[in-house]
Amino acid sequence: MESLYHLSDGQLIGLLNQDSEAAFTEVYRRYFDVLDRHAYKMTYGDDGSCDLVHDVFANLWVRRRELINISGSALKYYLYAATRNAVLNDLRRKRYLEKNQRDFARYASTRMTAPDQQLVDAQTQSALDKEIGGLPDRMREIFLLRRNEELSYAQIAEKLNLSKLTVKTQMHNAIYRLWKKFSTILIFLIIRTLN
Repeated sequence: MESLYHLSDGQLIGLLNQDSEAAFTEVYRRYFDVLDRHAYKMTYGDDGSCDLVHDVFANLWVRRRELINISGSALKYYLYAATRNAVLNDLRRKRYLEKNQRDFARYASTRMTAPDQQLVDAQTQSALDKEIGGLPDRMREIFLLRRNEELSYAQIAEKLNLSKLTVKTQMHNAIYRLWKKFSTILIFLIIRTLN
């Protein structure tokens, strides 16, 4: 593969618009480490920062034809802004999930007695097991390795000979499917405990 080290960011953008994988690889080589350090600092050392930067580059490839409006000198700032936004969105999402978990735990602990809680736990676990069983084979395998064996995405990827991005995507899809199914069940359980 031809080295594009000598090209400017503007020239690389032009090549990206022409679907050049070599140009994408050069942009990745040029900016990944610095963006990863930036995201790592913004997340206070969270190991997930690397995944966020990978997402920024994946999005760059998907949106490569829209880059025509970005001047060569602005590519660096575009990538920094995209990384910053990815980190902030991730932090917002995590805060939102943590708040909802705390609120639900607080609510459940005040509204349910021990026998009610045991019944709800058994019913929920049974429904969860049924839904997990209904996931596609590879998605279920990845989900169970993460849930039961508490393996990281990297460990799962290595064990199953998959890319880390594939594992992350499959986990995201599994959690999304389960969330869609169980968000209505949780609402039903909350309403039932009010009666």
